[in-house]
Amino acid sequence: MSGAVKLPDQGSTAMNGGAADQPRVLLVEDDRTLSGMLTEILRTDGYVVDAAFDGQSGLHLGLTRRYDVIIVDRGLPAIDGLDLLARWRSRGVDTSVLIALPSDCPATGWTGWTPALRTT
Repeated sequence: MSGAVKLPDQGSTAMNGGAADQPRVLLVEDDRTLSGMLTEILRTDGYVVDAAFDGQSGLHLGLTRRYDVIIVDRGLPAIDGLDLLARWRSRGVDTSVLIALPSDCPATGWTGWTPALRTT
């Protein structure tokens, strides 16, 4: 997939608190510096962001709250990003998920931070 992935716009309905014009994002990223930067950018752009730093915390948030979009790191401690997605799907969570691959991903041969959209 080429091009930028568009997050829900400001008109989306927030599912868990926040104003109706603030879409909710779950960010699951174990690199706290990167997570902080992405959270700040998204919040500045008007998104409500919940951050988790491992797969277990991300699983809990994804199952107990509703989000407009989820951003998840592929290489997480506790539960891998793809396993996390599979667990959400098996429990009926159908939110669109953006998976961020690590800079050196042997599974793909890609280098550099590479997002890939998975909705299944």
